[in-house]
This record gives sequence, structure tokens and C-alpha cells, in this order.
Amino acid sequence: MNHPLVKTFSTLLAATLALGPTPVWAQAVVGRSVAAPAVSAIPGAAGAAISGLSARPGLAPTLAAPALTSPVLPSALSAVPTVSALSAAPAAAAVNGVSEAHAGSVGLSVVAAEAPANVVRNGQVTGSLTAAPETVGARAPIKEDAPTRGPLARVFKAVTSSLSFGRLDRMFEGRGAATSFRPEDEGRQQTDGVRLDPTPAQPRRTEVPGVSWDKVQMPGAAKRPNLLARVFGAKSIAPLELAGAPSDAAGVEAALRRLVAEERGEFGGISPAQLRTVMATKVVGQAGLSDTYYVNFIQLHNGVEVEGTFLGFTVKVVAGKPVVIGSSANLYPWLNVDTFGRLDDRAILERAAVRLGHPTASAEDFNDQGVRVMHLGGQWRAARLMLSKAKTLMAAVDINTGETFAWDIRHKLTVSGDAQGRGIADGPIEQGVPTPMALGHVEIKASNGKSYFADAEGKFKVEGEGEAPVQLTVKLSGRFAYVEDQEHKDLVVTVTAKPGEELRVVFNPEGKEENFLAQVNAYVHTTSIHEFLTNNGIHIAALDKPMLVKTNIDDECNAYYTPYSPSLNFFKSSSRCANSSYNDVSQHEYGHALDDAAHHGIPNGGLSEAIGDMLAMYLTGQPIIGRGFLKNSTPDYIRHGDNKYQYRSRDEVHDQGQAGGGFAWKLRKALIAALGEIEGKAVAQALILPAILASNRDIPAFINSVLMRDVNDQGVAPHFEQIKAAAAAHGIKVAAPRAGQPGPTGGYVEAEGWWDNITSAWTSAAQYMVHR
Repeated sequence: MNHPLVKTFSTLLAATLALGPTPVWAQAVVGRSVAAPAVSAIPGAAGAAISGLSARPGLAPTLAAPALTSPVLPSALSAVPTVSALSAAPAAAAVNGVSEAHAGSVGLSVVAAEAPANVVRNGQVTGSLTAAPETVGARAPIKEDAPTRGPLARVFKAVTSSLSFGRLDRMFEGRGAATSFRPEDEGRQQTDGVRLDPTPAQPRRTEVPGVSWDKVQMPGAAKRPNLLARVFGAKSIAPLELAGAPSDAAGVEAALRRLVAEERGEFGGISPAQLRTVMATKVVGQAGLSDTYYVNFIQLHNGVEVEGTFLGFTVKVVAGKPVVIGSSANLYPWLNVDTFGRLDDRAILERAAVRLGHPTASAEDFNDQGVRVMHLGGQWRAARLMLSKAKTLMAAVDINTGETFAWDIRHKLTVSGDAQGRGIADGPIEQGVPTPMALGHVEIKASNGKSYFADAEGKFKVEGEGEAPVQLTVKLSGRFAYVEDQEHKDLVVTVTAKPGEELRVVFNPEGKEENFLAQVNAYVHTTSIHEFLTNNGIHIAALDKPMLVKTNIDDECNAYYTPYSPSLNFFKSSSRCANSSYNDVSQHEYGHALDDAAHHGIPNGGLSEAIGDMLAMYLTGQPIIGRGFLKNSTPDYIRHGDNKYQYRSRDEVHDQGQAGGGFAWKLRKALIAALGEIEGKAVAQALILPAILASNRDIPAFINSVLMRDVNDQGVAPHFEQIKAAAAAHGIKVAAPRAGQPGPTGGYVEAEGWWDNITSAWTSAAQYMVHR
């Protein structure tokens, strides 16, 4: 509840407690771990509550570098325990012992093997073809605050804590965090004999202050505010129109960079030189919605990316002009980390090898992912990331101290002519009937050294050289996917064609061999997801390249996406679970890839799970994710869009994902009921899919982005009632936007009640009193 009286009460409560002595209830409160709600759900969070600071609508509060050090908790409280899939409680929908993985590995070499395929010449089948010891450095302690002296100092400290000044909520569950389809078993802290550190997760406070905000500003004419609004509310300021009226994504990005340069005070002192563009894309308005640009940046420190930071803008075209209607950020303008380092490449390689238990320190064992500034072991560091090819583990070596960390980077999914391939169009392999499916965008290699690509329907033309025949080789490899079978049975077709001859190449022409069906499924479904996104205006350069897809991995009940070296990975069937290479699972995993590509990491595990579920439900047109995945179980699926879960920001990520996925499905149903099947589906996709590209810190922020997507030139959301009802089904409140007015802190979506705000301030103040 973003009412100013609640802000005032929370602040006065914090100040009163700061004067001590510490009450008994405060001591009791500190005795348990309490995680604060997300920034978007806390009144007065991240700058907006600092009413004395100027604020441009849709942009950052004006913050100068603080003269006083921002509050830092003592070492015992300075980092919130990592919420990792490795130790999370099972999701409500989880079924005994079945888990999902999301791993990070590099591609293995292709080994050709015998596999059947048919070539049809001029409509006739002409014959079958064959195809080819760990050590861990000591952790540096977190610096404790100097004793706070005097009542005024204690009041200032408690109030700034209550107002969340300089606080960044859990910014990233990693580019390498385990956002899984279902949680892993509790207590799994080792892989291949390597003790794992917690997956990197941004603490709520660090030794360096940061700035964080979510701002929205409605277009349209403003109504005259009432007396209370004029006294307590934010003043009405016209939406910010970008100078020069840029008309493409590159122009909008350049205009935003100029804005940051001209208004550095609005962005915590960050300069354009400290920002690297992650994505700048235009989503063309569909189903009556306006064109919208989404531009995301990541912060640089001495030219090195700062993991988990972002500055994102939503720019809507209003009356033909680009207008900033929203921005969000997590930034650390005052970092002071040595990014040049004291260790040479050899020393770094040796430390990574020892930490991951490699027998030799060979560069061939690792993929060097470069240097990142990260918060590891309780402090900001410049770390060199070394990805183990064999173990799918990440080693992060502090380039100054040599201290080395290791974690599992897999994003886990536990549960887990004309070119065609016989596969399963919908559902698990065991339950489906093989049918021919077009191999869209597949690559055809000719003996003359040239390569050609089929169109979306699998049709291709190859240039001959006179009357001479041409030998063609086709694999399950194309513009947007390439398959590597882990049983080394890669499907390959080689055929000699004569100019003027019509060919039909069919992979897996007969039978129901699981391995071959899994490979065809993997290629077809990965390519079709990319096609679906493209057809809905979602264009991200990072996804416009072949995605490695591994099939028939020798494990069960699993599938996973890997960041850093993007790949989709699917497991064989077992007595407990289906082969995970089918559409529901592929679509969910590709959702993680979309999230990663749009934001250069996965900002929020719960939201990433929801994105995967949204893609699966919207592509299949039904609400069940993982249909038939679990054998001999009731239910046999993983999650359902028609769930009744009530969102809480502290819950396990798969539970949270039910709120995001459920919201998207219920919104789709409501729009179809109101507008009819065709228009309702089109509007739902036009609202949901582009909102994924915005810099959303959590599920409520995503719903706010959906609402902002719906707002028209007059500042009205035509489908507000459907959005409101779909969110309310999961305990999330959505307020109606007001034309011409700045939105409340965190947007129009609220997921925590007013009492949570007071108890959060209460707990924060009590912590300072007990440990002062």
C-alpha cells in the first residue's frame, strides 16, 4: 500500500526505535530471518520515499554521492541467505524425487552414426539412406560498521534503512543461478566431488551504496488532483519526450544515452560511458496497441560488466513521438574495485583447475568467460570466470587475491526441396503418434562448398552447375538450432541430386525409435519457438543464431538451459519420466534463454520460471506444462496455469512462477471471453510477450509492464479490468493508471499488504538496535 501515511508511520517507527533501549519484541524479531519484499512492493523504496529529492517522471530520483556512508549491516546480517534451487524446498507441484536441471556446458564434437532416412525423388521413395583434490581459499570478512554514536546518528541510520536508501533487493539469482523447472533435492552441495559455493545472489545491502528504482509516467491529459493528492502526492509532470524524435531502435538508444549524459544527477551519477547496451528493440504495435521500444543497459566499471546491474527504459510511441513512460534500475555508481588484477593468466587457470578438481591446469579444460565485477564472499570483486567443459561448473577467481569460488551454472528443468522429420508434434514421445514435421530453416550443404537454408516450411532450392549432379548433406542444424545427440546417433542424410529434380528428404522415415524422435522434436520445436517470437515482433540478436540442443542425455527426469554458453539439454526416458525432448519442456526451457538474452542474465528466478511457462501455454494453447512427463503419477504434469497460488516474494522460485504463469493464462482466457478467440489471443500475446523484454525485477514488476504495454495515447488501459482480475487471482493488486500522472513508486502493482510494509520497517530498525 503506497499511501503516504504508511510511509510516515514506518519512518517514525524506525526513528523511535533507534533511540533505544531495544524492546523485547525487537530482540525477538531479530531472532528469525526475515526477507524484505521486492522493491516494487515497498512504499518509499529506492529513492521515491526521499521526498526532498527531485524526480523526473519515469526516470531516477536525483541522488548525489552520499556524504555519509550508506548503512551496512554487521557481518552477521549483511547478506541475506542465498535462495538457491540446490537447497530450496520442493514446489507445491513437485512429485517425489523428480528434479529439473539447467546446466552450462559447451558443445561436444559431432560423431556421425547409423540412422535411417528416406529420399523421395519426384514423389517416389527411392530407398533408405544411412547417416553417417579441492582447496578453498579463506573468505574475507565483511567490514562491520563503525559504532553509531549519538541519538541523531542512530535516528538517521534507522530512517535511511526504513526508507531503503541505497538498497538493492536481490538483483540477480545469477546469470549462473539455478532457476529450475522444479527444485533440486535439499542438501545437494557437491557435484562430481566438488564442494559448491552458493550461487551468486545480490545481497540486500553491500559495503558500497547503490541506487534502485522503478518509475512509470502516464501519457495523456492530467486531471486536477484533489486536496489530499496535492498535499501528499507527487506533482504532475508531463511525460518525457525524447529529443530529436528518433524513429528506430538505434535512434532511441542514442537519445537515451544523451539523456543520461545531460541528466547524470537523475541516474546516480552514471555516465553513458559506464553503460553497455544489452538490447535495444522495437516491438511493432499489434491488436491496436502502440509501438514500443525496450532498451536495456548493464553497468560497466572500468569497462568491465557489473553482474546483476541494469538500467532499463520503456519508450512508447505517442502521437508519433517517442515518450519515456517507464524506467527501472539497479546501479552501483560508487564502486571501487581493481579490475586490472595482480594474477597472470596461468595463475588464474591453476586456481580454477584446483578448485574444480581438474588433474591438470590445461586451457583446453575451460572456456574463459572473461572478467566480471561480482559480489562474492561478502564483497565486491573483479573475478575471472572459467567454465569447466567437463563438469558444467563455473569457477570464479578473484584476479587480485586469488580466492576462488565454484557453483553449478545449470538452469534446471527437473522433471526434466522440402525437409521433414517424423517426430511428435504435441506431448511426450511415448504418448504421441509420429507425424512428418517441416524442418524450417535447416541448413543444406552442397558438395560445391555452398550452404543453403530452407524457409520456415522446410522448402529449399539449391543451385546446380549445368547438368552435373550435386551431393547434398543435411543434418538437424539450421539458422536457429543445431542438435547434438549424446548417444552419438546424430541424424544425417547424404544424397546425390540432379538439376531439375524434386527431392523430399525425410529424417526418421519409419518406426518409433525414441532417440530419433527426440532429435527431430528438439530441432523442430526449438526452431518453431523462435519463429513464434519473431512473428510476434520479438527480435533479439542473441537468439538469431543457432542454439545448441543436446538430446538423449544419459540421465532421467530432467532438462535444462545453460547460460554463458547457451544450450538446451534434454534427457532420456526412464521408468519414472518421459524423454524430456518434447514441446512443453522445450518451450519452457527456451523461456529461460529468452530471459537471459533480453537481460544479459536472469534477474529473478521466479519470473524466469513464469516466462518459461507462459511460452509453453501460449504456444500450445492449453494451461498444462509438462503433460505426461511423470509416469505412474497423478497428476502426471508439472504445473498448471489454472492454479490458485497466492504470490509472496519470499517463496521458492517455482511457487512464485505459478503466479506469473497463472496471471498470463487467466489474462488470455479473460481476453478471449471478452473479444473472441482470434482477437483475444492476439491481444494477450501483444501484451504479454513484449513485457518480457522490460527490465522487470520480479513478477509484480512484470505485471506492471503488461499494464504499461496496454496504456494508450490517452493514458488509459483498455484491458485494465482483465489485467486486474488475472493478477488478483494470485493475490496481486493492480491500481488503475491515471492519465498525465506519475505512477507510484514501483508502478501500479502491489503484491504485499500494508502490514508487510510496517513490519519490514519494524524489523529493519530492530536489527540496528540489537546490533548497534
